[in-house]
Amino acid sequence: MMFTGTSGAQLRIGQEGHRHSWIYTTRIPPSTGIWGRPSLHTVEHQLSLLRWLDIPIDTSRSTLHIDERSRSGIGDRLTRAGISEFVLIQPTATLPTKQWPAARFAGLGDWILKNCGIPVIFTAAAHERYLLDEIQRTALSRHTYWADLPLMDLFALIERCRLFAGCDSGPAHAAAALKRPLVVVWGSSNLQAWHPWETNYEAVGSNLPCIPCPGYECSVFGEPRCILEVSLPRVAEACARMLAKPSA
Repeated sequence: MMFTGTSGAQLRIGQEGHRHSWIYTTRIPPSTGIWGRPSLHTVEHQLSLLRWLDIPIDTSRSTLHIDERSRSGIGDRLTRAGISEFVLIQPTATLPTKQWPAARFAGLGDWILKNCGIPVIFTAAAHERYLLDEIQRTALSRHTYWADLPLMDLFALIERCRLFAGCDSGPAHAAAALKRPLVVVWGSSNLQAWHPWETNYEAVGSNLPCIPCPGYECSVFGEPRCILEVSLPRVAEACARMLAKPSA
């Protein structure tokens, strides 16, 4: 908003319901009015201006660009690890109300390996390595743990996975953009607005009346029951259903 107001542009377009909408020279209707529906995904909100301008929108062609060097490097790393088909689990989340316990992720990895016979790779950013260490200490089976992947390499790894499982996170949405099947453990976020976009997925969560909420803390129960009440069997069963479908 500040950049719009100070840009000096003669034409400044924005939605009439936005704060400080007086900055705009042209105000367009709210997203719900443009799309003609009361509930919208965040992607649709972002595309409202294009739709209002009658610019054709084909979201089915959207994806993430992946550098070929990252594709090749990840392929080589998987070969060295003796891994071809695999399930990728990214157990991290930015908010406590989205974070499923590490012990349950460890149990999920064990369950997938034992019952589906597919190796599991756990990934996290370098500063989140502690979570992978906790999972590794808890897991009963041997899995692969990578916390040293640059972002482009992570995308290349996601692109090759048979199934992505994790919390509501950036990597989960990257998996959706790459059209990978997902199982997402869902906490405090608005599922209608933030579910994985245009890919095959299952979101496993609660139906507490306080959902959605801002997510920074649980002001109702003192602890985020929305995510803590999601059981391991429910997530494992969702993974089994997704893995039973033909792979893309």
